[in-house]
Amino acid sequence: MTGSHQGDGALGVAARGSLITLAGTFAGKGLGFALRVLVTRLFGEAAFGALALCLLVGEFARTLAVAGLARGGMRFLALALGEGRPETIPALLRTVFSIPLALSLLWALALFHGADALAIGWFGDPTLAPHLQRMAFAIPALALLRVGVETSRGFHTTRYATLVEQLALPALLLCAALGGYLLGGSLGAVIWGMVLAYGVALALILLALRRQLGAALRAPRTPSAAVAPAPGAGVVLRYSLPLFLSGFAAMLMGSLDLLLLGHWVSVAEVGVYAAALALAGLLSSTLMSSVNSILAPLIASAHGGADPARVAHLYRATTRWLTLLALPLAGAAVLAREPLMALFGPGFVATGAGVLAVLVIGHALNCASGGVGQVLAMTGHQGLELLANLIAIALNLALNLALIPLLGPLGAALATAIALVALNGLRLLMVRARLGMQPFARRPLLVAAAGVVVVLGCELSGLRALAPLWCGLGVGLALAALGWRLGLAAEDLRLLRGLGGRLARGGRLSRA
Repeated sequence: MTGSHQGDGALGVAARGSLITLAGTFAGKGLGFALRVLVTRLFGEAAFGALALCLLVGEFARTLAVAGLARGGMRFLALALGEGRPETIPALLRTVFSIPLALSLLWALALFHGADALAIGWFGDPTLAPHLQRMAFAIPALALLRVGVETSRGFHTTRYATLVEQLALPALLLCAALGGYLLGGSLGAVIWGMVLAYGVALALILLALRRQLGAALRAPRTPSAAVAPAPGAGVVLRYSLPLFLSGFAAMLMGSLDLLLLGHWVSVAEVGVYAAALALAGLLSSTLMSSVNSILAPLIASAHGGADPARVAHLYRATTRWLTLLALPLAGAAVLAREPLMALFGPGFVATGAGVLAVLVIGHALNCASGGVGQVLAMTGHQGLELLANLIAIALNLALNLALIPLLGPLGAALATAIALVALNGLRLLMVRARLGMQPFARRPLLVAAAGVVVVLGCELSGLRALAPLWCGLGVGLALAALGWRLGLAAEDLRLLRGLGGRLARGGRLSRA
């Protein structure tokens, strides 16, 4: 009975945390999606493709500048608090901010002066050069914002990070795009507005860090005879390097399609693909981040407490949740792909509908594998997680190189979907081999199989062609009802009833 109660307690924490994070992530992703729709409606496919490539280059530069120090800083800051050494935090913050600042300035200079070579030599479009130069001004703010968000979490709260990253920044970017259009009427003006938005978001997270640091320094603590000094730059860098390699591999896995697509096809085709990718990413990133953000510390805690049964229980339960949530959304998106792509404009439908269907299927299968990457990483198998990512990157690269010249954006979508499936297949095999766990249960698999049959039936019968939007909505609702009726376990229903009762009483989900 004790193990069962502990399992239910851990699931309750996971459910509450996932719902809270899902709400914040959904709001942020919704604002980000609105930004993309606004840019495509105001400027068209080519401008959106140019913006997507600029943001991609900025993401590469930011990752290289941060060098893993954001997560490294979060870890050492949390250790300092846990060991009662808050007076060492200012020196630590100077270290984890100064190095990315210096590196980001170097990468910004490199991009500014190399914009012509990159635009012409790789992307084959000289009109991209001035946009890339404008994006160079955002790199320091992007890098320091990432450091600030992660180190803020080191104070044992995600409140400020969520407010700034998930809510304030997307809202600022949306206002910047609209203001840039009204004031300048060009994509260049929009990018300048985005540079300003990144700067404002950085100022907000720095103010939050100042407040958190002040509270930590004022908090009462037990005096100690000797206080260990803050870790030096070398110590922090040595710890952060593996994190950088893992993060860079993950970023590369998610960016190869756009990077290689920009080399072979027009900027307008890149824009169509980026729009489909944004829609498909809403499915995967919103659901996965909401569950994984709370699953990771719970898995780590259970593994640290030598409780493999609880690890397996959390792994199976959260995989079940992700599968049952992703299935109706994916089914609806595949069937209603033309109306969804039409949100961006009529020029996005012809090519984008097929691309969206392929990407949605890949991301849905990603959700159906659950938090398998987190299970590997949080149980001391970071090396296997890195190895799986490297193998998937090699496969992704080979498939993109083979398929993009033949099929264009559809080839990039196929390569990405296959690589995602391969990555999660490798992870599942690794978890099964090392931990003896597998996340799948019979009833959710039956619901998923029924969903595949229904979607294929709508496609082959011609029903979807008659009314794709209504067909998608109907199938999505039917699959959601089927998942609720047949897919959920008894413990899921108990949790949902408890959370619903708490909300009805005006309680807070975050309360223990």
